[in-house]
Amino acid sequence: MIRTSEELATTRERVATLERVLEALRQTARPEEWDALSSGYRLEIERMQREILDYLSRPMVPEPAGMSTCAGSGSRRFSRSSAPSSTTRNPTTRNSARSLESHRRHLGLVASVAAAA
Repeated sequence: MIRTSEELATTRERVATLERVLEALRQTARPEEWDALSSGYRLEIERMQREILDYLSRPMVPEPAGMSTCAGSGSRRFSRSSAPSSTTRNPTTRNSARSLESHRRHLGLVASVAAAA
């Protein structure tokens, strides 16, 4: 679930990245393998797009307590007492980051196979 404008921006970047991955895979994948190859990417893009729409359709609320924007950088800083612990982090975000890294590795393999062909 997206909670801040920073998470919104990150999710939008991930959607754009996965769309670029799909675009590149379309050029190298065989038609008979396309459904199996693209379905995971499509599901992830659709899930993130739902999160974006859910966030945008909620009324605007102040940023969570304990988070302050660093002047000019847009990054967040946590005080020790408000820093999220590993048990309170959003598992979806961690899984998305892992998935994104996996997709990047896959794209690298696809590119190297295409170059060798």
